[in-house]
Amino acid sequence: GTTCLRYLIHDSGYLIFDLFGIDGSKISEIYRGRQLPGEYEQPLDFSNYPDGVYFIRLQAGNQTAVRKVIVSH
Repeated sequence: GTTCLRYLIHDSGYLIFDLFGIDGSKISEIYRGRQLPGEYEQPLDFSNYPDGVYFIRLQAGNQTAVRKVIVSH
């Protein structure tokens, strides 16, 4: 039900984490805020989500990364 997303920020700036369903619809906002350069871990709790495929999008400055998460209880 839970996992941890590790990421590295190279430049200070505004960070946006969003969770999307397989159909591309935004399900929830995970985090929004400023972060300094460094390594971070963001805990994610999927215990209240049904089994399925989800996508996490991380936007930091002009960079974007998307990762697939498969939830199976």
